[in-house]
Amino acid sequence: MWTKTSRHHFIIFSLLCVFFAAKAAHSAPISLANRVALVWNTHDGLPQDHVKSILQARDGYIWVATQDGAARFDGKQFTTYDTGRTPGLATNNIEQLLEDGDGNLWACGEGGISRFHDGVAENLTPPVTGRGDLNIRCLLDPSGHLWAERYGDYYTVSGNSLHVAVDSSIIDRRSRTAWAPGVANSLWVGTRQGAVIEVRDGAIRRFQLPGVSRNAVLSLQCAPNGAVWVGSEQGMFLIQDGAIRRIAGQPAGASPATIVSDGTMVWGLRNGRLYQIRDEQATLCADFPETNIQSIGVNADGSLFCRYHSKEAGADCVALFIHGAFLSQTLTGRISGAAICALSDRAGNIWIGMDHGLACLRDRNCRTFGPESGLPSRLPAGILFSDLGGRLWAANDYGIYSYSGGTSGSFRLVAPDKGPIITLGETPNGDMLAFCGGRVKKLEGSSLTDVSDRYGLSALGYASTMAIARDGTVWVSGEKGFTRTKDGQTTFIANPARRVWYFSSYVDQSGRLWASAKDGLYCVSGDSFRIYHNGDGVPGVIIISICETANGTLWFGHWGGGLTRFQNGVFRHIGVREGLYSDGVYQILEDGDRDTGKNLWIGSSKGIFRASLQDLNAAMDGRLSTLRCYPYGPDDGAFASQCIAGRQPSACRTWDGCMWFSAIEGVVRVNPNDLDTAPAPILMDQILINGQPYPGEKPAAAPPGDGNVELHFTALDYRNPSHLRFQYRLDGLDSGWREGDSSRTAFYTNLPPGRYRFFVQCTNTESGWTGANAFTFTLRPHYYQTVAFKAAAAFLVLGILFGASFLRLEQLRRRNLMLQDIQDLLEARNEALTASQNELMATQQALEEANARLYAQATTDGLTGLTNHRAFREQLEREWQMKERDGLPLSLLLIDVDHFKPYNDTYGHPAGDEILIAVARLLHESARDTDTVARYGGEEFVIILHRTDAENAFLVAERFRLTIAEALWPNRPITVSIGASTTAADITTQAGLIAAADIALYWSKEHGRNRVMHVSEIIPDARSLGA
Repeated sequence: MWTKTSRHHFIIFSLLCVFFAAKAAHSAPISLANRVALVWNTHDGLPQDHVKSILQARDGYIWVATQDGAARFDGKQFTTYDTGRTPGLATNNIEQLLEDGDGNLWACGEGGISRFHDGVAENLTPPVTGRGDLNIRCLLDPSGHLWAERYGDYYTVSGNSLHVAVDSSIIDRRSRTAWAPGVANSLWVGTRQGAVIEVRDGAIRRFQLPGVSRNAVLSLQCAPNGAVWVGSEQGMFLIQDGAIRRIAGQPAGASPATIVSDGTMVWGLRNGRLYQIRDEQATLCADFPETNIQSIGVNADGSLFCRYHSKEAGADCVALFIHGAFLSQTLTGRISGAAICALSDRAGNIWIGMDHGLACLRDRNCRTFGPESGLPSRLPAGILFSDLGGRLWAANDYGIYSYSGGTSGSFRLVAPDKGPIITLGETPNGDMLAFCGGRVKKLEGSSLTDVSDRYGLSALGYASTMAIARDGTVWVSGEKGFTRTKDGQTTFIANPARRVWYFSSYVDQSGRLWASAKDGLYCVSGDSFRIYHNGDGVPGVIIISICETANGTLWFGHWGGGLTRFQNGVFRHIGVREGLYSDGVYQILEDGDRDTGKNLWIGSSKGIFRASLQDLNAAMDGRLSTLRCYPYGPDDGAFASQCIAGRQPSACRTWDGCMWFSAIEGVVRVNPNDLDTAPAPILMDQILINGQPYPGEKPAAAPPGDGNVELHFTALDYRNPSHLRFQYRLDGLDSGWREGDSSRTAFYTNLPPGRYRFFVQCTNTESGWTGANAFTFTLRPHYYQTVAFKAAAAFLVLGILFGASFLRLEQLRRRNLMLQDIQDLLEARNEALTASQNELMATQQALEEANARLYAQATTDGLTGLTNHRAFREQLEREWQMKERDGLPLSLLLIDVDHFKPYNDTYGHPAGDEILIAVARLLHESARDTDTVARYGGEEFVIILHRTDAENAFLVAERFRLTIAEALWPNRPITVSIGASTTAADITTQAGLIAAADIALYWSKEHGRNRVMHVSEIIPDARSLGA
């Protein structure tokens, strides 16, 4: 029996075990086997599989060097830089990637060297002098300045070029074996003869290693204090203050030695053992006792990198020294072959460059337990249960297992039983009960004892499920009804339906039993029960899982029918159509505090996913159109293609907050506390303005063009890149945030000239939105779009008008003179007057035609060709007068296109205009000759039904609705909502008639759209509308 005190003792004992185990393992490297291993190769966008160098730049990008170019990685996709796509890149065969103290990225290798600055590559390869070796090797001096070497010549950076600092005439390239740049612009070179040469400001100093004549220098390491560490064929040495001394503590005899420094510590390799060097004293590294170390080096991040062969693992391994500890990885499985380089990024992920791809070892959000953890390979665990003492139990067709605890524990078979075990639970007094084969059994030691007689199973026929309440009441459901047992007293509740098979059962906080069957969901309260069916809001799909959240809300998971909520006596349901990740909801758990939950974690037919309770409730209540779910798969350490259903409980939450799920592949543990809550930094990757690229690091100014802009953004998250979400907006154009898609690109077309600010932010689902990053770009105008051009054009037009007026006045003046001269010629005057009269008549006729055209434009909608709003008002006035005169009814229809704004936002305004034109055409074609069809405004239309009563108005409106709904539409179906009104004793004004139709339209839209409603069905007495 587990009490509260015993539970605390168990926790303390587990912590002590972990502590002493950690101390015992202090002398061995920490294995990375528990991390998630991801591998990328050419199929994933890597330029070539042979990764030669890895670097994390200051901006956070991961860079890799291959034989076919360099690649930049943001966690989601690779951007390749090769000579075909990157002007200024010297070679594709890149051997090294370095970042100097000024933040410049250098790529060097066979054929040349290039520098990346502000996203642009510059080829700084020195001229070839005809000598054979074209390979360039680079190192950084202690102050971060770059040195390069090619064929015995040594170069430093000067502005935008490399200049020779030390040429091959000073040091014979054929005898050189190692080199390193030192402090104060010095260069150190080691030779085959055991000489170490310093070149500084043209002066040369020579140091000879002690020992035999052939003591070739194998490695040189320059320290910031001016000391130089030397590894040679005869051991390890130190040059300091003009003297050379042998490092104490190393083994005697002649054996090659290598020395490297990670910036804080000096390391030596000799006889396959690793040494730490402090104060000229070498000591064996106790934290890394391997005896078969093949090589050591320093990664781009400054960490120590070791290659060795592990006798224990029987395989080659790599190790990194990070934050005072060694991390090791065995080169087997997906991470196998030759490890060439490694890196620890700023988030703690380990990157390994191999001869067949790039690997990343990152912390798991989840862990999967399988056969290696003591579970059978077939049906590892159908049941997972956490008892009152915090201990985890599992059960399957072979019996009951207990978990040893800890993050890397194992399962042990404690009670073999052929089962199958369907339910596992515990009473408050510590009795562990198992329900298997229609019998109740009690765990006693290592065996299960049948105690079915205590729980009245004989009255049930064949029992199918068991549930234990918080107060210890044991409920058993069977084909004849239910039994309730408490304090040794059993009550039988008969079910007249007989032969009912139950799939799951649960006792809620109020003591009610919920049991699902094919004929519905049973709720047993007291000595009676009720069955909920489709008519009550419960889908007719078998319920396979039940969960009660901290606030008493019940959640039901269906075999293939989604998720149902029971709250305040009302059932609501959602499925994949509303955004649920899977309709097969097999397991449901709540995280967060014991009193307040944050998310529901669901084991499903497609694996494990979660959704926030806030979003789930909003989707259930219709306040959220699309639910967002977050799946967890192999990239997170959750190898669960399908979770297990049909046993209870098949998922549980332990005292430490971890979620445990049973799946086909094994048992999956998810620790919500391990989820990354740090928002990823956002970077502007590239901007394309009118097809021309601009770097994302600084504001862009583009010449005149069409105003087409593509903005490529990203967030550097190497732990959960698939969980990232983006939203963006462009000031002055977007009224709110837009949801980004997987392309991480924003598109804008036909932007007018001006200065713009683009904002983007992201979240990784565990954190809030990051602060919005802003990027500024300017679109310069064409000459005809400038203010000066428009002003000049305006002055030109005014000048033309003034000149035309002047010429016209001059013509009139001359005509008056001519008329005065021929005043005596009456016939000529009469002819002139006649001509003038004819001209005036033609002008009058032209004015009348223009007025007719203007009237048509004033009364016709420009887009749809229908009567516009103004003409509609005039026609309504005329129809009203006829109604008043004849006493016949008059009806009005208000029509609204359903979901038009989302259509506009999704497919664009031109597509929306086409929909309005098509709707107008269908309405006009379907209308009677006596009806008036007009555009009311936006996506609303109005139809005046001449001499039509309410019943016929409804029929005509229904005909319009069906015509629209049954038409063929591009992109998606189009429907309309229609509100109708008819003149009556209580509608006495035109405004009242319109208002009544508007009320009916609003009712249609609020009750599902795509329907017709007459105001008389809503407001029998609409007298108030006639006011």
